[in-house]
Amino acid sequence: GVGIGSYVYLRRIFENLIEEAYKKGQKEGKINEEKYQKARMDDKIKLLQEYLPTFLVDNRGIYSILSIGIHSLSEDDCLKYFDSIKIGIEQILDEKIADKERSVKAEAARKAIAGITGVVKK
Repeated sequence: GVGIGSYVYLRRIFENLIEEAYKKGQKEGKINEEKYQKARMDDKIKLLQEYLPTFLVDNRGIYSILSIGIHSLSEDDCLKYFDSIKIGIEQILDEKIADKERSVKAEAARKAIAGITGVVKK
């Protein structure tokens, strides 16, 4: 139904966030491939915590709720809890967007300051 289907969608968003963090950690050579592949989601989040939004790490139980919703909860229960889970996912994404914006702004500031420094030293 619609409730259970929405949990599948939200879980896919959650899993994509984890996969993105995994690729970043792997690229930096900080993730043990074998340990990661054998880990349950809760442990994967712990391994990747430096690459994930704090809200996700602090509320990693969201994944369990989504899985239980897909496999065990009734359609009515899924609909009843959907808004709370959706707000949690939105908070994770908002934090990710804010981090990206901060990073872009910091890089622009670094470049601007470097440009001024070059002019002032002359």
